[in-house]
Amino acid sequence: RDCLLSRGLGDVYKRQMMKSAILSGHFESAFYIGKHFLSTNSNNLNNDKLAEVYMWEAFACAGIYKDDLFVQYKNLALNLSPKNPQVYCILGNIYWKIYDDTSNAIDNYQKALNLMPKENLDYFILSMELAQIYKNLGDITKAYAIAYNMIISQKELPNIENINPLDTPIYLTYAKAYDILGNTQLAKIYYQIAFNLNPNIDIPEKLSLIHISEPTR
Repeated sequence: RDCLLSRGLGDVYKRQMMKSAILSGHFESAFYIGKHFLSTNSNNLNNDKLAEVYMWEAFACAGIYKDDLFVQYKNLALNLSPKNPQVYCILGNIYWKIYDDTSNAIDNYQKALNLMPKENLDYFILSMELAQIYKNLGDITKAYAIAYNMIISQKELPNIENINPLDTPIYLTYAKAYDILGNTQLAKIYYQIAFNLNPNIDIPEKLSLIHISEPTR
């Protein structure tokens, strides 16, 4: 049992390494991490988790311009777990962040949202990614409506006194929402918290001009 637990924790760590490499733009490293993982650990995962690894590997392939492999891994993921919202979420990210294909990004984000419970925190985060796309496309009405509905659906604001580094995506999501809603003061507060936790995040130009201070060491 201890051996199985250790192997399970190792699988989680390797998948997290792959994901972190992709999110930091190290696509080639992620590609080889994923390739090795799939050749040695794929039998340890259920269909949903394996499909997510396939889609992350598709992300890595897209990032290093291996388009044939991107299609191959994408299809493996979709065929294996066609009702897994995380698979469509990752695919939406690929289309938006690698291929700049907003139409397919919106389509896959919407599929993911349709499969997610609305009380799921991922639903809030993904909704704001969708709102950000609409904002970038100039459809401020749709972006505003999504941001407004997401904010009023939250029972409470995230804690800004006892900050948890694991909540960085939440603070960033609130920052994006308030930025779209035109509340620059609250947007800046949440961007500042997110930036202190992760200085690599993108800050909108108008808020950079207001000045987001460097995190203290």
